[in-house]
Amino acid sequence: MINSKIESYCPSIAKKIVKIKGVEKVYEISGQYDLAAIIFAPSSREINEVIEKIRSIEGVERTYTCIVLDSHYNDSVNFRVDKTRR
Repeated sequence: MINSKIESYCPSIAKKIVKIKGVEKVYEISGQYDLAAIIFAPSSREINEVIEKIRSIEGVERTYTCIVLDSHYNDSVNFRVDKTRR
């Protein structure tokens, strides 16, 4: 989870974050945080390296890290928007 500084533009920060090795996806979100980044890394050391790179991006105010312990999902649920149906 990432907070940006007030004057920063989230889409430009997201574009920089998604270029970092280990970052799979970046979401613009509403609520307490501005962005959520999904990171895959083989070790905690490498996770920390990715987080430090995110923190070094101009406009990033703070980060909050959560580690996924397990996942449960329904394969039939698809939240993607079909843009061809407009």
